[in-house]
Amino acid sequence: MTFAQLKKLMNETGLSPEQLANTFGVSNMSLRRWSEMPGGKRLPAATARTVIEGVYELIAEGKLQSGAPVVQEILEQSPSLSFRAVLSDMGIGAKDLGSGSPYRDNMTVALFQIGSSAQRRQDVDEGGDRLKWFKKLGADWKAHITSLGKILRHKHISHVDKLVAYGALFYLISPVDLIPDSIPFAGLLDDYSFLILATAYYASRFPHLVEKVGDPDPNVPPQLAR
Repeated sequence: MTFAQLKKLMNETGLSPEQLANTFGVSNMSLRRWSEMPGGKRLPAATARTVIEGVYELIAEGKLQSGAPVVQEILEQSPSLSFRAVLSDMGIGAKDLGSGSPYRDNMTVALFQIGSSAQRRQDVDEGGDRLKWFKKLGADWKAHITSLGKILRHKHISHVDKLVAYGALFYLISPVDLIPDSIPFAGLLDDYSFLILATAYYASRFPHLVEKVGDPDPNVPPQLAR
C-alpha cells in the first residue's frame, strides 16, 4: 500500500486521524504525518497489514463502501479478507447464520439474505457481461450459471424461491469476495463453491431446471480438478 492510497482511503472514510487511529492500529500523529508523505512511497509491510485489517473492519461497520476505487485497489492487493467483513458488506449478520445449523444450511441462508436486496437483484439483472466472463471459465461454470439463470427467468417460481439464485450470482459479480478474485486459482474457490451450493439447493427442489454437471468437489474449481 502506498502513502497516496492511504491518503485517498482516509479521505474516503470522512473520518479524522483521531477516529481512524485505533482502527488502523497506529497513532493519529503517524496518520497525519503519513498523509503528507510522497505518494509513491510504500508503507512498511507490517503497518500496511494493520491498515488493511482496519479497512475490513470499516467495511463490516458500514463506514466504508467496498465499491470505492481506492478500496478496490487495496482489496486486490490483499491476500485475505475477513469473513465477517464480506458478509456484513452484503447485509449478513451473525444472527442470520445462527450457530445450530450445518454449514451448508448456513450458507444457503447467507445467499438468501444476499438476494433479498432489491439493489443486488438489479445488479444481477444488469450484470450479463460479467456473468458471461465467468461462463468462459469452463463447461461446469456455464452449466451452474445457466441453471441459476433459468430459475430467475421461470414464471412459475416465486420471487422468494429465486433469492438464493440471486444471492449466488450477485456473489460472482460482487467487488468483495471471501477470497479476492485477483489471487490466481484460489481466488475463484469461494465463487465456485457458492455456485455449487445454489444449484444443489435448486436441484433438490426443481430438478428439471438444473443442468447435470456431475458431482464435483465443492472446494475445487473445475480448472483445478483437471
